[in-house]
Amino acid sequence: MWEIVAALRDSDERGEAAMETVAADLSLTVGATRVALAYYSAYAAEIDAEVAENERVSELSHRSWEAQQRHLT
Repeated sequence: MWEIVAALRDSDERGEAAMETVAADLSLTVGATRVALAYYSAYAAEIDAEVAENERVSELSHRSWEAQQRHLT
């Protein structure tokens, strides 16, 4: 669920074009993407928290990788 929400936020497109692009990028139907958006509308706070946590972990992982790469040179 959070992946769809994050992809919709990150999309340069809006509206139906964003739904179609995200659906194609994630190998989903546009209908499934709409269902995810409807679910998000009902549980935005919880999903926003999950998106923020995943972004935080991703950033930490990236910094760790960068530090490792510096030690390899």
